[in-house]
Amino acid sequence: MVLHNAKRRQNEVVDTIMNYSSVLDGINVRSHAQTYSVSGCVLVGDSAHTINPLAGQGVNIGFKDEALLEVTCGQDLLSHQALRLYEQKQRPDNPVVQSGMDIFYEIFSNDLALVKLAINAVLKIADNAGPT
Repeated sequence: MVLHNAKRRQNEVVDTIMNYSSVLDGINVRSHAQTYSVSGCVLVGDSAHTINPLAGQGVNIGFKDEALLEVTCGQDLLSHQALRLYEQKQRPDNPVVQSGMDIFYEIFSNDLALVKLAINAVLKIADNAGPT
């Protein structure tokens, strides 16, 4: 009975936290939690927000989540006030990075010859710009 109640509570927490706004384009499924914490359960990284794997930015956002969580909450990790502060500081950045990676994905997966030519030209300029 105790295990059943714990499992039910776990499902309630997950249902409360997650709200998937999916963009289905191949393997590109994006989600962003409605809130990053409920009842002492904290979401960081892909559990709070997924991102297109292009450019490996998902791991960088996850590291930023963890670092900000540590700085914001410190020893008071499960304090409701500390967790709200963490979310207020981190939440606005994540959709910006998600959208940026979606734009890069759309640009780099484009089959239009003119777009491919422009991408190659910009990458060639960047490659030749190296350190001076």
